[in-house]
Amino acid sequence: MLETLLFVSYRREDTSPYALALKAELEKRLVSTLVFVDVLRINTADTWPEVLTDALERAQAMLVLIGTGWMEAVDSKGRSKLFDKDDWVRKEIVSALVNTDTTVIPILVENAQIPDPDHLPDEIAPLFDIEALRLDPKNWHRDLSELSNALASKLGLDGQAIELPWPEPDPLKKEVPLTTKETFEKLRSEGLLKNWKVELEHDYAGDGTFAEQLVLKLRFESFKESIRFINEFSVECENENHHPIWENTHRNLTIKFRTFDAGHRISHFDLKMAEKVNEALRNYEKKIL
Repeated sequence: MLETLLFVSYRREDTSPYALALKAELEKRLVSTLVFVDVLRINTADTWPEVLTDALERAQAMLVLIGTGWMEAVDSKGRSKLFDKDDWVRKEIVSALVNTDTTVIPILVENAQIPDPDHLPDEIAPLFDIEALRLDPKNWHRDLSELSNALASKLGLDGQAIELPWPEPDPLKKEVPLTTKETFEKLRSEGLLKNWKVELEHDYAGDGTFAEQLVLKLRFESFKESIRFINEFSVECENENHHPIWENTHRNLTIKFRTFDAGHRISHFDLKMAEKVNEALRNYEKKIL
């Protein structure tokens, strides 16, 4: 089955957390769909204009995220970025609008409003002739469902969420997992017991087996801050090649670490990542309730 490519156009200083959240949710909800978010799809040594241009040419749809700071973004000289023909957000939108094979959907994030066309460059003013959808953390699941249904309808996608198989086990991680007793001793010796807990998840694979995992539950001051943390810490996960299970509901975030390569049990890799989470959270002390 061929992949459907969705391109997310956004300003990092405006709606970066939402771009990452959309990628995770839409790839889970829509079969054989890849969501392009530049911060995650451009690797070291890549020429980013070429990567962006290639993605724009291949994308069947573009989602234009418009936050409250989208119109106000200015360059180092105080000039509006939207009127700069070299601005990449402007280039992305123009490219999608002139390509009749690309479905374009403007998405108003949080309290953003549709801009006055008279205040926009002529090239991108037609963007707001298209009916916009809204993405509001207060109605997160409802808005996501409306967006995924709209995409499924317009692009002929199967809107049924799929169960992705676990990747092939990493032989470097396939070590003997820690016992529960060893886990608690390590947690205690490394000062992690205060916040992290060990939990069992029964029948996680539908075959009666259980997973043992490290779990941390957090409550941020806002949905945006919880997504921002996920966005920032995902880079560390990629660097370490060890990824958590994220469960995010509004401003509540649950982080679960277990090593599937070691039979979905807790290993030294999980303890290492828990330490890194604790370290990263020091920058969010005033953002966590």
